[in-house]
Amino acid sequence: SLAPCTHLARSGVSLNDLLVGEAHASVLLAQIVSNVLVSGSLVGGQEAGNLGNQILGQHFCPALEPMITAVSSESAPEDGMQHRGKMLVYGLVKVQMQALWASASAGLPPPSAVSTDVVFQNLRMSLTRLAALLEEAAESGLNERGHAEFQMALDASEAALSVFALLLDQQAKNAKVLSIDREERAGLLGSCLRVVFAIAIMQVHQEAGIPILPALSRRRCFFKPLLGVMRHTPRSSLLEALEAANSWSAFAGKDGVKVLLAAYLSFDVQCRLRHCVGYLLSTRTYLPLIASPQEEDINNLYSEGGAVDMVSYALGNLGMLPSLAAVVFHPESASSSIEARIRCWAIFTSYLRTLGRDSLKFMCSLLRHTDVINALLSDLVGYLPTPGKSAKRGKAERVESGGGQQTLTLRDVVMNVKLLDEEDYVTQGAAAIYRSLLHLMPSSVCSWFTELKNRQLISNIESYTSVKETPQLIELELESITSRGDLEVVALQNKREVVTRYRKDDSTLELIIKLPGSFPLRPVEVEYTSKFGFGEAVLRKWLLSMRAFLRNQDGTIDDAIYLWYQNVEKQFEGVEECPICYSIIQTTDHTLPKLRCRTCNNKFHSSCMYKWFSQGKATCPMCRTLW
Repeated sequence: SLAPCTHLARSGVSLNDLLVGEAHASVLLAQIVSNVLVSGSLVGGQEAGNLGNQILGQHFCPALEPMITAVSSESAPEDGMQHRGKMLVYGLVKVQMQALWASASAGLPPPSAVSTDVVFQNLRMSLTRLAALLEEAAESGLNERGHAEFQMALDASEAALSVFALLLDQQAKNAKVLSIDREERAGLLGSCLRVVFAIAIMQVHQEAGIPILPALSRRRCFFKPLLGVMRHTPRSSLLEALEAANSWSAFAGKDGVKVLLAAYLSFDVQCRLRHCVGYLLSTRTYLPLIASPQEEDINNLYSEGGAVDMVSYALGNLGMLPSLAAVVFHPESASSSIEARIRCWAIFTSYLRTLGRDSLKFMCSLLRHTDVINALLSDLVGYLPTPGKSAKRGKAERVESGGGQQTLTLRDVVMNVKLLDEEDYVTQGAAAIYRSLLHLMPSSVCSWFTELKNRQLISNIESYTSVKETPQLIELELESITSRGDLEVVALQNKREVVTRYRKDDSTLELIIKLPGSFPLRPVEVEYTSKFGFGEAVLRKWLLSMRAFLRNQDGTIDDAIYLWYQNVEKQFEGVEECPICYSIIQTTDHTLPKLRCRTCNNKFHSSCMYKWFSQGKATCPMCRTLW
């Protein structure tokens, strides 16, 4: 059966030979033979598989290579012949890639007669053409021939991607299996990303791509190796390819990140393309571009006793996508489902984790002032796998009994890597976001918890948190403890305690911070063990300030201890404390007292005075004169 195909390869072929007559029939026969051999390699046992792979590698793939080259390099005399030539090229690429995949899946190295460059060449050719067809579909739609070529290009790309992903997987285990040039790899990934961006544009503007999108959404064997290629690519190459794809998207009149984000928010929960788009959005390259906070005094958001519209603020000052800003800051107006809110908060909290200390402080203060965290937690708690939920939700019981193996990371939730249905996704996604808020905004979660009135709900949340979340959270907190200057800090893992020693000249102050079993829902305990050289009034003030920092600080315990240390140092420098909160550094926004009364000259924190004025008062808190 292979003889006619092999004869054509040895004797030389022209484009017309391949498009008409016996040569074309031989190629069609070769496709059938390839399918038979691939099937035999997979199900016919080891002996049949080895024989099939030997035939494929030594005879079949080398025979197809010159045919692909001939059709790709020559131009057809007529439009109809040119279209038929394209179809034939895609068919030959698909057959050859299927053969290589069968050989590689059996652990055999690529045959010497077929250079690995062939894989890259065919993958680049098919993906580039596929991306061009998708861009054409997004702009003006495709005619009948365009749809036919799209299907063939998609088949060829799928086969080539499968081979490339498999070879990359083998390379990760054995560096000698495949040697890929860094520039070639970045170029291939750039082609992959161009396809993803084109599909994302069609998803956002569906009127152009309606006939194509349903066919794409069913192609599991296309998106799975596509994601595999992106995951195996080194971060340096991924960064270069992302920059190139972003440049292409901007050239097309689209903001690359916003296109991806808008498409991501519109996908169904189990859509396979969501894996690829979610992976790109959760990289360190694109996550910081989800929003661009401009650090400022949080109290500048408020004037004339009223708060600004937070959705408008997020669009103008944070550069957020309208659909994401609406779900995060005003979910009632967005009329979004709990699954959509979890999806948005998964990507938003992932973004928060990339911020530096100051930017994260500003964003946490912003969220706390707008009260969106309380609303989010009140909704999430109904879906957490807390005790007593198993009778109501059978799937929640399986999640709870699965232990640590069932725990999803934020990136897992963003991508929905396990293709969970909506109910499972909501349950495990709610747990992942709750876990991230415990780590990023412990004070906000504690404040929300202390305001709950339902005793059964309080007991269920505390039991769930103490068993599932607190142990890992305390371990992370104690690992981050560091000493600074005159401040020595020691973490005692077994006792869940932090010992803080502050020395100034000949005086020594030692405090012990004890973490509760349901940290951070319950407040920490702070007590002195040594207070040599300091007065009682000063000690009482410092003890209250330490408790205030630990209670109000959204961040780590180490951050709170450091703020307390800065507060004590400022006092020794002669900086006056705020008469309202009795602290030099404000416990939530970390500012110094700046607002001075013109009569008594006392200085106050901006946030403290905002709360004072919000109560309808217009006088100085100390001298009672009109402000």
